[in-house]
Amino acid sequence: MGATYSKALGMKDRHSPIRSGHRPTVDLLTVDIWDTVLRRQCHPDAVKLHLARFLLLTHRDQIDPSCRGVWALLRLRQEAERAIGEAAKEKGLDDEYHHQEVYGLWLDLMGMKAISHGFSNRLHLIDRLSSLEWAQEKWVSYVDSEIEDEIALIPAKEVAFLSDFYWSGDALRRLLDHHQVGHWFSSGHVSCDVGLNKRSGRLYPHIHAHYGVLPEKHVHVGDNPHADIHAAKAHGIQTQHYLPEKAHAKRLHLEETFSDRRGFIRGVSERLTGDVPSACRSPEAYRYGQRWSILFVGFVLEVMERGILDQVDALYFLTREGEFFLKIYQGLQEGNALGFEAKPAHLLEVSRLATFAASLDAFSIQEMMRLWSLYSVQSMAALLKSLGLDLETFSALIEKHGLDPQEPMTYPWLHAGVKAFFEDPEVAVVIGPLLSQKKALLLLYLKSRGFDEGAQRVGIVDIGWRGTIQDNLAKTLPTVDFEGYYLGLNGFLNEQPKNTRKSAFGPDAREPDFSGALLQQVALLEMLTNASSGSVVAYRMGDQGVEVVTLKDEGEHQVHEAFVVDFQRGVLATVPEWSHLIRVHALMAEEIKAPAMAMWQEMIQSPPPFLGEAYFKLHHNETFGVGGFVDKGRVITTREVWAALFHRPSRLRLVQSLNQIGWLEGLLARRDLGVIFILSLKLFLAVSGYKERLLRQ
Repeated sequence: MGATYSKALGMKDRHSPIRSGHRPTVDLLTVDIWDTVLRRQCHPDAVKLHLARFLLLTHRDQIDPSCRGVWALLRLRQEAERAIGEAAKEKGLDDEYHHQEVYGLWLDLMGMKAISHGFSNRLHLIDRLSSLEWAQEKWVSYVDSEIEDEIALIPAKEVAFLSDFYWSGDALRRLLDHHQVGHWFSSGHVSCDVGLNKRSGRLYPHIHAHYGVLPEKHVHVGDNPHADIHAAKAHGIQTQHYLPEKAHAKRLHLEETFSDRRGFIRGVSERLTGDVPSACRSPEAYRYGQRWSILFVGFVLEVMERGILDQVDALYFLTREGEFFLKIYQGLQEGNALGFEAKPAHLLEVSRLATFAASLDAFSIQEMMRLWSLYSVQSMAALLKSLGLDLETFSALIEKHGLDPQEPMTYPWLHAGVKAFFEDPEVAVVIGPLLSQKKALLLLYLKSRGFDEGAQRVGIVDIGWRGTIQDNLAKTLPTVDFEGYYLGLNGFLNEQPKNTRKSAFGPDAREPDFSGALLQQVALLEMLTNASSGSVVAYRMGDQGVEVVTLKDEGEHQVHEAFVVDFQRGVLATVPEWSHLIRVHALMAEEIKAPAMAMWQEMIQSPPPFLGEAYFKLHHNETFGVGGFVDKGRVITTREVWAALFHRPSRLRLVQSLNQIGWLEGLLARRDLGVIFILSLKLFLAVSGYKERLLRQ
């Protein structure tokens, strides 16, 4: 060629007098690829986990039940690689294999000899796996920062890549071209193409014969001490061991974290903090949101996985908490967190209040038990508010049956006056059309959002805790299957519609190891995930079709603007990084769950002061059931605490107040109540044993 090949390719001319200027030009320079020219942002097997995740989510029902896990599938792939490699050795070759033949045996081992769903035949699925692995290798790989200089220091007539790999030389060339370094090499060779590898050393004589070069005129550069150095030297080849300190340390770290995924995820959660935007009203809330992001990202990732697994047509995130969760979902979508298509997602503006009345089959005591099972003490005024009906319309009929509309009744379904009200034909005449109108408007709204009786299966996403909005929707659209995905689920008090299924990322009362501790302070989670859009109370017809009617509470809005907005900004700021890590390391929600639950518990038991102060300024919307907003800001005085220590009636009143407050840890964390009050309350709790009794409950 005249000039050295590295110069002809336009590489940096940095030949040192020691290593290049006094060194004769060699006939052939071969360079290893992985961990030499190209590096990965992850452990190599994380690429294989990525394919395992795809198969698990898209073909779970066709996989043998004993193999339904990404790590089990990874082991099966490794088993397939070993089996094909052993068969090659029996033919006199090295233990080499092509990725596509591995896929075929892999599918057989997991029980997928017959392919039906989603792909026309087996070859289509194998081609899809090839495309996914190729795309993932492009995603996770990058060019080593120092290797170009290393190659340029060795003058050679020809430079070729030489790799032990299960993708063909043509595929590896395309990957190098993708990273814009393919022009470094005039040619290249991969072990699987010839059935010989560097590990055995048999690939080196093959290369010498191919190029017609002598071993002493050949230099090989690589990172592996055996395959790239010892095996090459055994054939008389000059070698250059390429092992840059920082890059090698990073590789060792990736190997360590791959074997300790939980520790890796926990470490990520702890370091996901960055600069606080200057516009933040509460920097403390913003930073706390960054730390807390693991819980919400883990939950939404599970929603993304389950939507694919359950083959839903679309996901619908329910207001108001769903607005926040939808932003996380969209962030994961934008970051291509799974590496393949997730289900479309939409916002659904609903509430218990806006859907309950529309879901009733009839105005009867039996139907109303779905409400009374949750609220066994209720006034007629609260009942009508829960139905979204005007009290004035029914005042005369309520008085007719001797009922005080504002008087709370325990077990109203047993009250003679309530029974008479429900059996009154006059009531039926008035209320029947109102309930029918509510159902018609809800159906119109649902149709405007993309689903009606023609939908097959939809996913419902909400914070929890019993999934009653899902029940209302399922009863309104009995031909649609509703899959419900929740942060946590408490025990069901009503019979579940046959067209519903529910699952929880966190605590689930149906599980044998269920502990209700994490569900004791659900109002706090609702506050942190709430939106400022207001509660949906009804639907009405407008000039542009059906419209959503909302109600906003000023006290709730103030807390949201002062604390919650910045908390949510902190969470959302981490989503791009989470998305990148989920994609690169093939993380799944199940792996994130344990550290996420630990964070949830920490929030309840050791809250920062700002969180307690924000919570106790909250007006919690309980229009459905209670008939209004509950003020969490009622302050207990120091005098009341001391009176409770010595006076039984005062003690009972204090206990009642503490029960209403609920979250003692948040109360004790507040900085605005004074040291004397906090110490007095701690003394009362220690003497009375109240806290221990509460935990037992």
